[in-house]
Amino acid sequence: MFESYMNGMEPHSQHIARSGSKSITGTMFGILVRRGLIDPESLVTRYLPELQATAYRGATVQHLLDMTAGATLKGLWYVPNNDYFNYVVATGYFGPPEGHPDAPADIWQAILRITEPEAPHGARFKYFDPKIDVLALLWQIVSGEGSAAVGTTDWGRLR
Repeated sequence: MFESYMNGMEPHSQHIARSGSKSITGTMFGILVRRGLIDPESLVTRYLPELQATAYRGATVQHLLDMTAGATLKGLWYVPNNDYFNYVVATGYFGPPEGHPDAPADIWQAILRITEPEAPHGARFKYFDPKIDVLALLWQIVSGEGSAAVGTTDWGRLR
């Protein structure tokens, strides 16, 4: 076995899970549904009313799980002050941008800036990381615990 860290990464650096996070989050949401903690047919804003002023208004939890919520990142990741740039900055993917004081402080602030949907909710599939971030926030609110705790409680018994 071999382990290597490049480009300033270290063993305890935060890593971006990307597609892996989508599979794990979807599976773990099944646990929350089974526990009766969340209704997939409910509007996202039932749990996160702060999203009423965003592109997520009118979307259901199921839309997020199916990747059919109409929210998207507009703009280009390398052009400052658009949805995509703000999200990439908030994830820490490129570190803090020099000379961009209006960049969001965290992922939640970037999500709140996504205000116009690209398509009606449920109209089309679009593989999109911020949808998973919204699900992660829902997860914490309805379960009262983070993803590691849910995984430990339910998957820890699979040893």
